[in-house]
Amino acid sequence: MQNPIFERLNVINRKEAKRLAEKIAGQFDASTINIDKILKNYVLLKNRDEKIFLVCRDFAHIEPQGLRINTIGLYFCKIDKNGFIRLSMEGSQIIGPNAKRITLLNGSEAGLWLKGEAVPVSMQVNGYTILRNGDDFLGCGFIKDKEIINYVPKERRLKEVI
Repeated sequence: MQNPIFERLNVINRKEAKRLAEKIAGQFDASTINIDKILKNYVLLKNRDEKIFLVCRDFAHIEPQGLRINTIGLYFCKIDKNGFIRLSMEGSQIIGPNAKRITLLNGSEAGLWLKGEAVPVSMQVNGYTILRNGDDFLGCGFIKDKEIINYVPKERRLKEVI
């Protein structure tokens, strides 16, 4: 019997992975060569919701029969309805060091972001950006109408300390 996790995920072939790397490089002004190196070390899986997961290549040697798997791999990014890439927190940490489309946040802005709030910015440009505070990559947000729209999942947001 096929494990249901494998019915919901499709392996992205090399040609698609190359296109994904080029799209990421273009969108975040990053080096395609470095992204290719990163992505070739993993198997990329895509689910029905256009979410991409990274899995170690050694996983191909594991027989899934008898395993009870609910999810697999590291959530890397999502392809939105317009075809743009929205990196996860971990995806931003992987791609961030090779990217130039980064928005630097100060401490209070980073705090707002990690609490799940939108962050005001003075930039006129619209689109996805990687967010960084110091050496820490905090995720990916969408700049629109002079604010960065927040995508931090509720379960990962910082809670107010009383």
